[in-house]
Amino acid sequence: MYSKVRRGLLVLASIILFYLSMPSGPFPWLVWLAFSSVLLAIYGLTPLQAAGLFLFTSSTCILLVMWWLMPAAINFTGLHALPAFFILLLLALIIALPYAVLGCLVAYKNWLDRPLGIVWVSAAFVVLISFYPSSLPGNYAHSLYTEPEFLQLLAIGGLPLLLFFVVAVNSTFTYCFLARRTGKKQCLLFGAGGICTVGLLWLFGAWQINQSASQTSAEQLKIGFIQPKLIREDSLERLYRMTQELVEDNPDIDLLLWPEFPTEFSYLEDPYDKRNVDRLIRRLDKPLLFVSGYTYAGAVEGENESKKLAESAQLPRPYFNTAHFLNDKAQLLASYDKQVLVPFFEYIPYEATFPFLRALFPGTYQYVPGSTSKTIRFNERINLVPLICYETVFPDLVHPFVESGGNIMINLTNDIWLGETDGSKYHFAMGMFRAVEHGMPWVRATNSGVSGVVSATGVMDPETLTPVMSQASKVATVTVPQQRTFYSHSGDIFLYLLCVVFLIGLILPSRGVRLSS
Repeated sequence: MYSKVRRGLLVLASIILFYLSMPSGPFPWLVWLAFSSVLLAIYGLTPLQAAGLFLFTSSTCILLVMWWLMPAAINFTGLHALPAFFILLLLALIIALPYAVLGCLVAYKNWLDRPLGIVWVSAAFVVLISFYPSSLPGNYAHSLYTEPEFLQLLAIGGLPLLLFFVVAVNSTFTYCFLARRTGKKQCLLFGAGGICTVGLLWLFGAWQINQSASQTSAEQLKIGFIQPKLIREDSLERLYRMTQELVEDNPDIDLLLWPEFPTEFSYLEDPYDKRNVDRLIRRLDKPLLFVSGYTYAGAVEGENESKKLAESAQLPRPYFNTAHFLNDKAQLLASYDKQVLVPFFEYIPYEATFPFLRALFPGTYQYVPGSTSKTIRFNERINLVPLICYETVFPDLVHPFVESGGNIMINLTNDIWLGETDGSKYHFAMGMFRAVEHGMPWVRATNSGVSGVVSATGVMDPETLTPVMSQASKVATVTVPQQRTFYSHSGDIFLYLLCVVFLIGLILPSRGVRLSS
């Protein structure tokens, strides 16, 4: 059994390893070890003690990941610092609840003493995390966003498959430490198993990337995007000027992208804005995909369902966060209303029930969600998937777009509220996974960075990546494959399989032979 001091050091080691491996950290490969030490720390504890230790460790890690939400909330909503801190702490504890449940189950079922404990722990981790509703669905696997070789698992089983292997390798190293007292051979076997698994996954991913590079059935699209770094008080002159300069330097651009930005602007509601945009597009003779900022309910045809939803929310003048697509003649061909809104930034949860919340968040917008996953037809072979802000982090939202023929994801977002923090890197890391899941390129245009292009195999184009809090204009030739992945066609079949494995682990007896005395 471990002393309290030793358990504390193991927890500290897990937190440090996680911090060094997370998307802004310098050592993403450490994610293959980051979970193992806290798993080791709960060995021999009661279920309640294990749950408490997991809750503390995971909520601390979550705070390290999303501390930037606090200044962002203060700047955007006008919330005071003290309540912002307590809300952030409460949010971290809520997100950490499935980890506490996992710790309880591992201790109660004695999975660390079972021959198949690695499978039970990994399956339970994935199932609990996948089905737990969260507005910030990040996890250990996102640390690997700069390692495309490992990301190829996403094309087979989505995020659950990659996360399963991450946890399984961590669990294997935990077994390695537990077995070191009972048998050197067993200890070496587990250690070698973990290392070989990581190596084989990397080799498989490298082979997959090489195979994808040899495919010839693909379209080419030259995309230009602007990162204007606008704040609320700015006019749009900088955006117009940067767009014109980009087209003058690159006259063969096929599509222009503008990000979401905070400046007061609406293409449909403000005649002045519409006139300026139309004039610019006709002069440049280029199609444009952009976020209008706001569109009042009923302004776009075919939004009756969303209008009813807006009215039921009892908001004074409900409006949508809308993306528009203009052709090179400034004709409005398509619009898309954002479906997943950012809580406390774009709406206040339960505001109709608790109207006093508006006084706590005076700067929060009053958007209502759209209801339709509509791709935008660019030409006969290319259909755009317009994802606004952090919609790109939700796999379930993307599937309907893919099923309707979408084959290139365009993510238009505004991260300027995150300032110089690493928040935009986390946003980037979580969103780009959709590219590999469906074998389609992902183009991210932000107001203030990080913008960039990711290939269908998850390889980032370094020439398109932009620093945070900077102005930039980029052009990239994007390859658009026509074939989708196994995951695109089969969905979460691997996750459902893990549910069965998890249930079997719960049903089987909990007694076993201890690996450590």
